[in-house]
Amino acid sequence: MKNDQDLFQVGEVIGNHGLDGELKIRPYTDKPENFFAFKTVTIRQKTLPVVNCRVHRGKVYLSLARVTKRTTAEKLLGEKVYIFRDQTESPEEDEYFIVDLLGANILEKDTLNKIGTLKDVKQSGVVDNFEIQLEDKTILVPALKEYFEVVDLETIYANIPEEFFEL
Repeated sequence: MKNDQDLFQVGEVIGNHGLDGELKIRPYTDKPENFFAFKTVTIRQKTLPVVNCRVHRGKVYLSLARVTKRTTAEKLLGEKVYIFRDQTESPEEDEYFIVDLLGANILEKDTLNKIGTLKDVKQSGVVDNFEIQLEDKTILVPALKEYFEVVDLETIYANIPEEFFEL
């Protein structure tokens, strides 16, 4: 298997459909139809060929080789679904893969003082939120261009309003 650093989490198994082991996936991508291009997915550190894929009401339904029974599919409930980086398209300008930004230093734009480190990106709907690890706590700030400017994958300049630090 390839290096785990090359894996991107693209969804989670939230159920199954039918008797033939079809998996119902909550996609973590903004375009569920991207799943049509995936030749394989990785679940529980096993890479499995995709036999069939369909999208219905924002959910992805996958049929995988070696998952051909409902009982097998049920055992995968709650498991994360990954793909390898080489199955993805390159991000567009001003877009980044979350995994590449994690650990980036967040610097105050005007003073260049370190605010904290990007710990996680919470995808909760319309706007992603940056989870920033400060010295003594973590804060969540909407990942908006008015607050953040990505310089490179290791440095993000920020202009975060004070109220986010007071929560």
